Amino acid sequence: PLPPSRSTAGSSRPTPAIATTADEVRRLSDEFNHPGPIDDWTRLFAAEGHSLHLLEQADVSKTESGWLTLVPRSNAWYQEFRGEYLFKMIDGDFMTTTRVRALSRQGDFAPRITYSLAGLLVRAPRTLPQPWQPGGENYLFHTFGVSGQPGVWQFQTMNTTGSESRIATSDGPEGDAILRVLRVGPHFVLAATKREDGDWRILWRHHRPDLPPVVQVGLMCSTDWV
Repeated sequence: PLPPSRSTAGSSRPTPAIATTADEVRRLSDEFNHPGPIDDWTRLFAAEGHSLHLLEQADVSKTESGWLTLVPRSNAWYQEFRGEYLFKMIDGDFMTTTRVRALSRQGDFAPRITYSLAGLLVRAPRTLPQPWQPGGENYLFHTFGVSGQPGVWQFQTMNTTGSESRIATSDGPEGDAILRVLRVGPHFVLAATKREDGDWRILWRHHRPDLPPVVQVGLMCSTDWV
């Protein structure tokens, strides 16, 4: 098989839908236009104290100017499986938007490995119990890349409650797409478009009254999982 895919994410702009200060919007936003480390984002392995270093490569505006480039090792988000995740904490209603480009490592076609995806993930913070107990994962994601059909670009959502995951897919455009997640109370709307001046297409709506007011919101990437 080909090596895992390369995923890149353009500007990520978590913008609260409720009134807030300009400083808060700037703190939550990232245009990925200053080369350097990804210190402004919390990585899941660091937050939860485990050793799953799931990125082979990560750089800001180095591989490609104005982009965060992530090259993941084999990983997945599904049921109890936790993959690569960079996030910030957001309280209340919000709208977050990012452009995602999902490519093979050669950089010129769709990944040929299933479940090579990148995009937005919203997750309930979790304190891992000792001893560990199953059933504690609660999140949803909105991604773009290759789902179960190698070489075919698709959108995929995963809605996970109590570590039980439900997946849906939809046809996607070639190469890249702009993803958006809007939260209003317990309601989440997942939309996508190809161009910033294009028409938005609402792909899914999720009703998640179980998710707390303060959630993790950020970027995930996965590859090479069946």
